Amino acid sequence: MKQTITKSYNSLLDSNKTLQCQEIANLRAQQGLASKNVKFATYKGVGILNNPDHAVISISKIERDFVYLNLNDGDSSAYFHPVTNADIIYNFKDEPKYRTVSLDHEYFKQAEPLARKELSKANQQRLTTVFEQHKLAKTLHHCMFRDRTTDTYYAGSHDFSTSLNSFDTVSSKSAGFDFLKQHNAHKPDPVLTWDYLYKPGHSEAIDLNAGFVNKFQPSIYMRNAEKQKTLTVPDNIQRLIDSALGSDKESFDHFINWLAVIFQYKIRTQTAWVLQGTTGTGKGLLFNEIIKPLIGQQNCRSVTLENLEEQFNSFAGQCLILFIDEVDTDQIKNQQKLVAKLKNWITEPTIEVRAMRSDLREEANYLNILMASNQANSMRVEGNDRRFNVCHRQQKKLFNELESGEQFLKCIKSELQDFANYLHTHSASKNLAKTALDNSAKHDLQATTQTALEEVIEALTKGDLGYFSDMKPEGDSPLIIKFDGQIITINKQYLALLKTAVSLATKSKRHILTHKDLFTITEALVGNMPSTKGKLSKRLGHAGLKVSPHTINGKTLRGYKVNWVIEHHKLTVLASELESN
Repeated sequence: MKQTITKSYNSLLDSNKTLQCQEIANLRAQQGLASKNVKFATYKGVGILNNPDHAVISISKIERDFVYLNLNDGDSSAYFHPVTNADIIYNFKDEPKYRTVSLDHEYFKQAEPLARKELSKANQQRLTTVFEQHKLAKTLHHCMFRDRTTDTYYAGSHDFSTSLNSFDTVSSKSAGFDFLKQHNAHKPDPVLTWDYLYKPGHSEAIDLNAGFVNKFQPSIYMRNAEKQKTLTVPDNIQRLIDSALGSDKESFDHFINWLAVIFQYKIRTQTAWVLQGTTGTGKGLLFNEIIKPLIGQQNCRSVTLENLEEQFNSFAGQCLILFIDEVDTDQIKNQQKLVAKLKNWITEPTIEVRAMRSDLREEANYLNILMASNQANSMRVEGNDRRFNVCHRQQKKLFNELESGEQFLKCIKSELQDFANYLHTHSASKNLAKTALDNSAKHDLQATTQTALEEVIEALTKGDLGYFSDMKPEGDSPLIIKFDGQIITINKQYLALLKTAVSLATKSKRHILTHKDLFTITEALVGNMPSTKGKLSKRLGHAGLKVSPHTINGKTLRGYKVNWVIEHHKLTVLASELESN
């Protein structure tokens, strides 16, 4: 029975098409037009006349979401298409439907981009309406977008009850549409192109107006933090932080401000921390049990220095706090290059990121670095450093022999929200956070990691005459070395230099140290220095001392200018000692 009805229906359609063709032929004959083999087709599910004669289309009016048209100077306004789709022209005259591009190509060229623009606006409006409805109800909003940078489709949801995004890549546009259909969500046409970026400081997880989706996910403690009138650091958390930072109040207060700035503003502070101490002082616990939960597991990464030497560093592009464990720069192949990379990561506004099977790209830098080491010579820190906060070395373990670490960690967990409230309430200073402490712990680390040549050059840079007096060679060693064709008795020449320095310091005059003078000083205090001017200049330059031209008594010579600094009474004593030699 069903097959009989289907055949009858198809026969009726064929008959209608035949009658339609006959009627068109009759009308063309009445108008004196040549006969035409009429062709029908189906386009996007709509039956159309596939080979119409060319017509000139003009707009009559636009209302009720439709554009009404006239053909060939007519005035009936009987032809129309939706404002959002200029592809097919419909009519009220029982005529066939037409593809616009076939009927009037010039009109289609103008109307099609306008229709696409209106469609995008309509989709945006519909998306905004649905978005606001979900926002008001605090429910899941499912959607799909294309990432502008990677040309990748993402589908997922935003949870208004938690302010969290959950988006994953989809293999194709149709796969994304299937996802939306599964969740009874609107299928966008076209799929909107948005920026999918990691922006911790951006207040919105999805910004429809800006076309932006945020990869940053705030922690539950950030979402629930409340300002309090009076609040202190919880006891167990204070004990752990104090132990990890070397039991120093100045370091503790500075660290709390640093952490509060990151918690509140979610920015790069431009300073890093070096935690030092024996095993069991709480350095790892500070990161894993306090910082990671507070800042968010997905916003924190833990690596070793060996990881930083590798070419792939995708972890750095979506990270607020980077914890570098077991720091010992002496064990790294290219120490100088690695330290330079760390300095850039600490201070530069952008960072070069490279994931496997992808090109190098530049991203905004939000990194704040925390380093921990059991070694006394963990990190090389320069004398003029402005990036590293160095904690005093902690020798006392966090737990005593009878104490339960498991119970302590339970207490830490129970205090986290109170600590989050404290950080949220704390009067956090960005300027203070980007200022590194200049303390004795930093000076000790600098002295420990400094090479002999770096120490000498630092003293020359400061004009520290007392240093060179204290370090003068003792005795009458007959050490004779040839430098640039000249024979030099090192100890004798060193003492002569000291006398000249004292004389010039007494008169507050500058001292130009020649290549011969610089070789004498560095060979006496360091040893194994290059024996030619060119190689010596290069060696000193690598260590931070630049040899340059100077004019003395109308003559130009290359050397290094020093303005000696020493207390007056020490200068008098030194002059007297040198006179007696």
